[in-house]
Amino acid sequence: MIKSEVYRFSYTLTRGLGRTYEVTINVARLDSGAFAYAGVGAL
Repeated sequence: MIKSEVYRFSYTLTRGLGRTYEVTINVARLDSGAFAYAGVGAL
């Protein structure tokens, strides 16, 4: 059985334009014990 957790957080760059991104990461643990992830960032 695959166990999945979603994490959401804001990330602000400290250099350049100093933009803030909303980040969503989906982390899944596979039956084999390995982890897989997918991430999305948006302004």
